[in-house]
Amino acid sequence: MGIFSHGLLWAGAHHRVAITYESSTDIENADPDEFLPLTCTRIAVYTGLIAGILAGMMYMFLGGWAKIGLSARLAFAVMILWMLIHSIVAYREVPPSPSELRGTKGLLLWVSCLILFAGTDRNAWRITTRLVHIVSYVTASILLLNILRFPRFSSVLQAQWFFRVYLGILLWTAPWVLLSIKDAHISPARLVFRAFPFGVLVLAVLQGTGRSFLIIIAIYSAVLLAKFKRLLRTQSLAYKGTIACLLLYIAGIAVYFAIGQITSSFSLLAERLWTDTRTDQYAQFLSQVSVSDLVIGKGPRATWNWDGREYAWIDGSYTLMMFNGGLPLLISYVVIMIVPAWRVLRRRPSWDYAAPAVVLLVWALCLTGLSTFTNPTVSIGHYVLCIYAGRCYSYLYSRRSELSALRTPISSTKAER
Repeated sequence: MGIFSHGLLWAGAHHRVAITYESSTDIENADPDEFLPLTCTRIAVYTGLIAGILAGMMYMFLGGWAKIGLSARLAFAVMILWMLIHSIVAYREVPPSPSELRGTKGLLLWVSCLILFAGTDRNAWRITTRLVHIVSYVTASILLLNILRFPRFSSVLQAQWFFRVYLGILLWTAPWVLLSIKDAHISPARLVFRAFPFGVLVLAVLQGTGRSFLIIIAIYSAVLLAKFKRLLRTQSLAYKGTIACLLLYIAGIAVYFAIGQITSSFSLLAERLWTDTRTDQYAQFLSQVSVSDLVIGKGPRATWNWDGREYAWIDGSYTLMMFNGGLPLLISYVVIMIVPAWRVLRRRPSWDYAAPAVVLLVWALCLTGLSTFTNPTVSIGHYVLCIYAGRCYSYLYSRRSELSALRTPISSTKAER
């Protein structure tokens, strides 16, 4: 059941990406929503959603509930019950559509966080790591084809879909594929192969005009440099030379294909770099929304007036959470998803555990408003992040068990005396 649920989850979610690619790249700058086969998309989305919730519930009853600790258990209960109350109040007059329920502000989004429990199981984690690799490589290949086929993808509607779909997966899978390397004697060819998704991600970000994505890549690159500096320190000169030659060869190919587009993208980025796109929006938002609204939340159908139109969003996911669900939603989500990652990194574990924690902390930074398209969603990217959080809980549980085992003999000795 666990393998079946995971397989459905990843296959269903990635099927949507494949459909999106085929339908949105046939006509340059076309709106993919006009070409997407809606029936197939819905099947993919709901198959992934149902499979994820079922897998999470199963592993929750198989020991995951005990592994996450008391504070996370309380946060889960508060988050789901609080948003259930908000949903009942918001939808009492006009029933919600299925897309509204699974949207960025819908109840099913918060219920889907149950997939976190699958990450607490060792066997499930083994299966998940293989699937994350597959998803990362397939997405990177699709993305590379898109870059080569449509060099000017950073304009108009296609760019919006590009950032939401492709980067929404690669930002959270590609860095993990590299960071999770444990073998200090990994071959140069294998190391470059593991770096392929991240290399495509960097190329895509350089071609785009998103300031926030550049910052995210810079953070990931700093962490990767720190990791591989230690790894390369123990290797021979021949090994280092082979890696350098392979990287230069790949960089040369990338420059050959994309130098023109990257140059134009840098000029566009330079124009936007110091442009303030948030202050005016927040000024209007805070002039209409009271402190009590942000403490209690205004529900999933809440809107505010932005430049004369009713708007349901705000750049900054933490603010959006408070707008929809108040402090109970915000605090619960942070306790469930962010706190375990911070606790894991404080203990300086092996990269098997540190890699998902690093990605989660980058996610936490993005939620501040660093990235416009970064929100918790019913999507494969958020499923991956939930499973990373489960992995962090698995590590913390194992540490608690070890400490408990160490205390037991000491207690027994004192009792005998």
